[in-house]
Amino acid sequence: MDIEQNLGSELAIIGFGCGDFCSWSDHLEMRKSLFVRLRRMLTQVLMFRVLLRVSYQTSSEVRARIPNDHRELVLCNDLIKFGSCELLKISTLQL
Repeated sequence: MDIEQNLGSELAIIGFGCGDFCSWSDHLEMRKSLFVRLRRMLTQVLMFRVLLRVSYQTSSEVRARIPNDHRELVLCNDLIKFGSCELLKISTLQL
């Protein structure tokens, strides 16, 4: 497998393989299976989320700063794209 960077930030994934198939339909079925698995992996990467646990005792001022602080951290790395940050719930979990 080879990964090449073409235009700007686009990456091209090039795969090579060898197989022994009894029929053309077997070959097509394996090819389809590989494409489905690759699509699932890419979807997982694109929809990747980071879960941050915040204690119930965290002050409202600190909680209000969390989205911007995360945005600033993510923007430090040019290879990561910041999508959004939201506080989903507060629990009584002790850290």
